[in-house]
Amino acid sequence: MTSNRYYWLHLAGLAWPVFLFYWLASAQKLKKVKQREAYGERLVQLAFMTAACTLVFNDIFGHGWLGRRFPPVSDAIGETGFRITVIGVALAIWARSNFLTQEFGETFNDHMRRTGMFLPSLGGHE
Repeated sequence: MTSNRYYWLHLAGLAWPVFLFYWLASAQKLKKVKQREAYGERLVQLAFMTAACTLVFNDIFGHGWLGRRFPPVSDAIGETGFRITVIGVALAIWARSNFLTQEFGETFNDHMRRTGMFLPSLGGHE
């Protein structure tokens, strides 16, 4: 076991800035929006996100049964979590790059047909 209990967590945390950098860089390719979200709606959303992040990443409620870990801290669990995180970030980058290149107005079914992944049994009509 590594000497730092949170080694894998910190390592997995490095994957998200990679996605953030890609997301910001790819946003430069998008067209300007014609209608923006209202300031009040955005503020409410940010308030909920801030509260959620605080609850998830803060040990303020880490007492009693809320403080117990499931599963226990181990290198195998940490490495598995790290691998899942990297796969998730890679999937997010793939999805963003793939769907940014689609032509405007192309439907999801059209895209699936064009890429050869269309399965008529999943609700397609033809």
